[in-house]
Amino acid sequence: MVRAEERAPLWSGEDQDGTHVSLSDFENKNVVLYFYPKDNTPGCTREAIDFSQKKAEFEKRNTVVIGISTQGVLSHKTFCTDHHLDLILIADEKGEIAKLYGVLKESGMAERTTCVIDTHGIVKKLFLAVTVDGHADAVLKELDNLL
Repeated sequence: MVRAEERAPLWSGEDQDGTHVSLSDFENKNVVLYFYPKDNTPGCTREAIDFSQKKAEFEKRNTVVIGISTQGVLSHKTFCTDHHLDLILIADEKGEIAKLYGVLKESGMAERTTCVIDTHGIVKKLFLAVTVDGHADAVLKELDNLL
């Protein structure tokens, strides 16, 4: 599993619009990389809505929020449309990114985990076994501690 104070593994994939996105696209920005199990489930929906509603707060902290799950582009697109999400969601259908970060479960879904990555590409904080309610606020607080 990825560890705090180590360089974040580089990855690339397609977002909900089919656009190619890489971690390296966000140099000089903090990145909140959150892994979640499945689109349109109650907990994952609440988490995504909370991150989306707080997008401006993350932007004030020079931070982009990126969600990753093992669903495909179409599933992510529908999820964003249905819930008016303003997030980048990466399709990791083969589980390669989740495996790279050590969060791929035997079920083939990602473990709910969040990595806070600084502007230099270093993992500064890991949130393991995330509790959805209040999580976005906890991540914002952590970013405030980093800045």
